[in-house]
Amino acid sequence: GIHVELALQFSASDAGTVMTFVNGGSTPEGGTHLDGLIAALKRWITAYTEKKEAPYAPRRVEAVFEGLTAVISVHLHSPEYAGATKNRIMNAALFPLVEQMAYGVLEALGKADPTAVDKLLLSH
Repeated sequence: GIHVELALQFSASDAGTVMTFVNGGSTPEGGTHLDGLIAALKRWITAYTEKKEAPYAPRRVEAVFEGLTAVISVHLHSPEYAGATKNRIMNAALFPLVEQMAYGVLEALGKADPTAVDKLLLSH
């Protein structure tokens, strides 16, 4: 099986950090687990801002990443890496797992603290 751990924290700072791991080893070039997080952020930003009235415009996902500290750690039996350096994970099954988990966490954040999320996602 596959075990996924995800930690997210947003701040007003523009010094975000995203760290990714597979079986305890760093994957500095990311991979399908990071792609899943990015997809979840894009979907969440779009869905959240579509519910708002003008004059709000959604921030780009890159701008949201600037204030994001995230750690994604996955454990799986047969990791598939891009190249011998093991810097990037390629297992396709990780994308939907991380995307679904991250989207759920982000949705819960939006319901728990909508004022903070408005400040994070909406530009005036």
